[in-house]
Amino acid sequence: MSQDTAKKILDASITLFAEHGFQETSLRDITGLAKVNLASVNYHFGSRKALVQAVAEHFLTPLCHDIESRISERMVDETTIHPEELFEMLVKSVLRAAGSRPQGVVLFMRLMGFAYLESQSDLRPFIIKQYGQTFKRFMCLLHASVPNVSEDEFFWRTHLMLGAAILPLSSHQALNEIESDAYDSQSSVEITLHRLVPFLVAGLSASADTVSEKVEKLL
Repeated sequence: MSQDTAKKILDASITLFAEHGFQETSLRDITGLAKVNLASVNYHFGSRKALVQAVAEHFLTPLCHDIESRISERMVDETTIHPEELFEMLVKSVLRAAGSRPQGVVLFMRLMGFAYLESQSDLRPFIIKQYGQTFKRFMCLLHASVPNVSEDEFFWRTHLMLGAAILPLSSHQALNEIESDAYDSQSSVEITLHRLVPFLVAGLSASADTVSEKVEKLL
């Protein structure tokens, strides 16, 4: 019964965080959907912060395991991997980690955006501590795939790519409604993820002229 209660709270949190975001979802919203009392959240998770971390673990643990498995399998006979293949590997791992939850990818991207909010700055150190090694391994391979890009430029490009991915995926339902009204069509999360890949590859692999050089030319 105790484990059932914890699962109900976690499932309700995942659903509501994905649908409404983190700041807009209260503990009372979660306990209302889970049909449990408020005290049970503190009993099973200790705090709202710990509950958010548990939601992050629910998605990021299988994601990182899958990424590690794919990288290890692929690196048997290779030392470098093309950026397009790396992004496709990441897409497959994200979709697998989302499992049967249609909002799993949306939740993941909201978690990534949430980790950078100043008001939730405790989430980013938690993610780095728990999953930093996997992300570092992936990012090292990604940087190796574009050797002409400096470390500083690579840092900014990866964060620009993260921003480019967060908007269409964390706001996927809203964009789907706009697409439906404008073009009478809708894109699934899977289609959107694969649509992102060539866009991200192009941004990462673009000419490596430094920003300072371009600014000097403009001046």
